[in-house]
Amino acid sequence: MQKKMRPSLILDRLHKGFVCACLGLTVYGGYLLSLRAYRYFAYIKPMREQQKLKSQEELLAEGSSDKIVDSAPEIKL
Repeated sequence: MQKKMRPSLILDRLHKGFVCACLGLTVYGGYLLSLRAYRYFAYIKPMREQQKLKSQEELLAEGSSDKIVDSAPEIKL
């Protein structure tokens, strides 16, 4: 004789499947987030700092020219 499945047993299995799916998605999302964090700290942040230093060096080189003459009139009191 075959046992009849109770509706609560079916709902319990569906709930367990849903919870397992949510946990799996959370683990996968954490993995993707950690990959992005690694890429940011390993590649993007050093590249941005290097570009910032390069732009600062260009500004300093631009301002160190001897050809720049002060053309503002002198104020006499």
